[in-house]
Amino acid sequence: MAVIGKYFLIKQCSNMANMPKIISSANDPPNKAADISVFCVKEAKNVNYPDFIESPLHAFSDEFKSVIEIYNQKREYKAVVLVEEEKQVSRLYWRIELPDIQCLDESSEYYPDKTIKKIVINSAATRGESIFKIKNKLRTIYVTRLELLESALRRNICSFDTEELESV
Repeated sequence: MAVIGKYFLIKQCSNMANMPKIISSANDPPNKAADISVFCVKEAKNVNYPDFIESPLHAFSDEFKSVIEIYNQKREYKAVVLVEEEKQVSRLYWRIELPDIQCLDESSEYYPDKTIKKIVINSAATRGESIFKIKNKLRTIYVTRLELLESALRRNICSFDTEELESV
């Protein structure tokens, strides 16, 4: 009998104050193919930079990227620099080309508009990936296996929200 892995939804931290507000791109227009993208952040007293940014772009902190690399060495990583110009402060993030895996089990539930109501992961369909995305009608959902999540938490990489998902 196959072992069913535990999977978790990764979301931008919902209770962190003073999150960076991205106001513009220094690459005009932003170029997704570029190896480095620079974005300006609205100045604030104390900007708190999370380990995962979901909107308006999907990016992982440099520390989180280091953990993801342990489990996913063959991914493409593109730098994203968030800059507070007046303070001359910058933070390095990474866009990571994660596989889009169609691994929703038939027991997943949907709203009438076809957005996901309840996510159930078909473990066999994940092909052993430790972090991946599922594209749905209105959003991209990021999912990680328990092993990668625990590794991040042991390194105090924790400024993101998670939700355990059902898996079969």
